[in-house]
Amino acid sequence: MTEIKVSIIIPVYNSEKFLAKCLDSVVGQTMKEKEIIVVNDGSTDGSQQIIDDYAVRYMDIVRVTQENAGQGAARNRALDLARGEYVAFVDSDDYIDRNALEILYNEARGEHCDVVLFNWNKVDVGGYVLEFRDHSRFDNRLFYRDGVVQEFLINNQALIEGFSWNKFIKRDLFETFHIRYPNLKFEDIPTMFQILTKTEKCKYLNKTLYHYVSNEDSTVHSMNESNVRDFVVAINLIGDILAEENIDRLFEREYFVYKSNHLLREYGRSYETVQSSEELLKLFKKNLGQITWKQCLASSKDLKLMGKLFFYKIGLLHLFIFFYHKWKPIH
Repeated sequence: MTEIKVSIIIPVYNSEKFLAKCLDSVVGQTMKEKEIIVVNDGSTDGSQQIIDDYAVRYMDIVRVTQENAGQGAARNRALDLARGEYVAFVDSDDYIDRNALEILYNEARGEHCDVVLFNWNKVDVGGYVLEFRDHSRFDNRLFYRDGVVQEFLINNQALIEGFSWNKFIKRDLFETFHIRYPNLKFEDIPTMFQILTKTEKCKYLNKTLYHYVSNEDSTVHSMNESNVRDFVVAINLIGDILAEENIDRLFEREYFVYKSNHLLREYGRSYETVQSSEELLKLFKKNLGQITWKQCLASSKDLKLMGKLFFYKIGLLHLFIFFYHKWKPIH
């Protein structure tokens, strides 16, 4: 029986517009020792027919169907079935370079890494690059547990983010430490952070191997009340994981900056949604009320954080966030 080096996990929900391009990029990989686990999470469009058509033509596709339970549940279902030495995640509206898996596998094995992190870009539906960050000074850099946790929390360079799809992960981490996705939106954030806390060694590659398609239907473009609530829960779960790992004191300042930045940004970005929900108003008041000037000055020299806090205190944070992103240059 052929050894499976990589399990590619693709959760699908109503992705008929983009799914064929996604699957083409995966089935056409130069790495042949792979399995492609496609989980249809209760789609109501033509996604299942597309999956069936590809499964007939490509024997390495494993089809799974389930009632709609969310992206995290779909990924968990696939993880339970996965047999590869490493796991890669691809969202059903995105695509990867033809040699991505081969590059990542060779890097992981060559350096004995638990995780290989890699670069990505944001493109429109036609493939035109909308956003790209050059991390060339980090190319081929090795990180150990404390270093990668610190970089995730500080994240000044947007280098190590809470996405699943820009990480190539040894499957043993999921199994040995019983790691699965929680049942909430933004489930990537705590799950990937937990993976990184269990990592002995990882590597960053400044190769753009993943192409994130800007899609107005995605979670980040639909911040309703439930999604905003789940975002706050996800950010607080990072603190819980630090405590479980007994490193909360070690990274106390870094987590303060991480939590403050993310919650202030989300409050400003989702201002109208927050203002229309008594529950969200109480949730943000509880969390943001913990941020004081004294803590901010003691923990960080981050001018953006100080700016967000100032505008929050005077009730204009939503306008600050709006104009910041309007004028922010795209690289």
